[in-house]
Amino acid sequence: MTPIPPINRLPYDCLSEIFAHACSPHPHRAENYLNWPQNLITLRLPQVCSHWRKVLLLNTALWLTFPYIHEPPYTQASIDCLHLYLARSCNHSLSFSIHDDENQHPEYIFPDSRQSEFMRVLCMETHRWKEATFFTKVPFFPASPGAGAPCLPRLERLCLCYREKIRRQRRDFFMDAPALRSVNTQLHKAKKNNFSLPWEQLSDLTLLYDSSISQIGVFLTLDGLYWPPSHPRPTPTVLNGVELLVIAAAASSDIIPLFSFPDLVSLTINGRNRTISPGRELTSFLSLPCVPQLQYLIFTDTYISDDLVLDILALTPLLHTLEKYTYHHFDELQEMPVIPDFGFFRHLTLTSNTRANRVPRLKTLKIRVTSGLPEDLTNMLTSRLRGTSTIASAVYLDTVVLEGHPRLISPGVRDRVSQMAGNQYDFRMLEYFGRKSSVGFSLFKRASLEA
Repeated sequence: MTPIPPINRLPYDCLSEIFAHACSPHPHRAENYLNWPQNLITLRLPQVCSHWRKVLLLNTALWLTFPYIHEPPYTQASIDCLHLYLARSCNHSLSFSIHDDENQHPEYIFPDSRQSEFMRVLCMETHRWKEATFFTKVPFFPASPGAGAPCLPRLERLCLCYREKIRRQRRDFFMDAPALRSVNTQLHKAKKNNFSLPWEQLSDLTLLYDSSISQIGVFLTLDGLYWPPSHPRPTPTVLNGVELLVIAAAASSDIIPLFSFPDLVSLTINGRNRTISPGRELTSFLSLPCVPQLQYLIFTDTYISDDLVLDILALTPLLHTLEKYTYHHFDELQEMPVIPDFGFFRHLTLTSNTRANRVPRLKTLKIRVTSGLPEDLTNMLTSRLRGTSTIASAVYLDTVVLEGHPRLISPGVRDRVSQMAGNQYDFRMLEYFGRKSSVGFSLFKRASLEA
């Protein structure tokens, strides 16, 4: 068997390729066969031998194969390492992630001089930032009104999550970032914060707050930061190009009226374990319409009544998927998971919901019954199938599929739904082979009544 030559026999270019491949997010990356986390591979390889260290130090482009990740504590050594990283990476774009101690409660956060120095050094290179993630206890660069806007010409993705307990402080965030496409903000308290970002160029937007906000600076230029509180809110700002939006239910009443998303395809409203309902401002938002291209609507830990769901379906002609997710909360006293009662709708799949003449048309409605009273469910369906609902003229059902536990979908419920459908629908039982815990049935509108 031919012995394997030592690593120093390999050409420098070959070593560089191996190094870059090991650090890249490849399906067969080194993380799969080395017992190293992905974010530490670039740091561990140079510790193997001097040859790998030489490769890393000479080829500055390899410094871009991993994000610079810093976790507490902040020491003089961490500041020196940051200086070394910035020097070795030359003029290449930077990707980094800054994390603070997650176990430190915001009530007990104290100023840290070394952290301030660390952030000052990092902010000196804002012109090189490409992907920036901050999970910190304080904002990364607070800017006061009238100050010059930070210039970040290469920034494409910004994730900002800070946990500062704000009471009497004001934070204003504004920047000049022509390449910015993705923004993710998760703030502990945001009542005294103003945001002015290049909204019109974003394609991925996430706005999560633990409390509602008082103002968002919606400006396509940096001529101003916020509206005077006594002035009425302006008409919704049109944000072209945003296809994906995730928003906290607690902030929906403040954020939803401010924007119009003509290109939005997917909207997720997250209750963040507080089961907050976004209220009727959501239907107003859909009826303007501010999201004419909406196809996916997802509610997570957010209470939405069944009647409101049907109103939403009538206002979104292109919607084909509506989902409601309920996380299982654990009751430590009873030592068992608790499932909140979120109504009947768990997952609705809508197909072919637009007629040839472009009239909104809901054809297929699939309901997974996970909680609630079957009596209420049948009453709701009666109004929709018999056309007695106030919005029945806007919602046409060709197929209704109900499935769930046998206790919820009992024979009596099936018989009643079959009778209330009358001569308009054909009744059919569904068979779930190998799934004894689930039963179901469907109603199909007769072909002679579809015209």
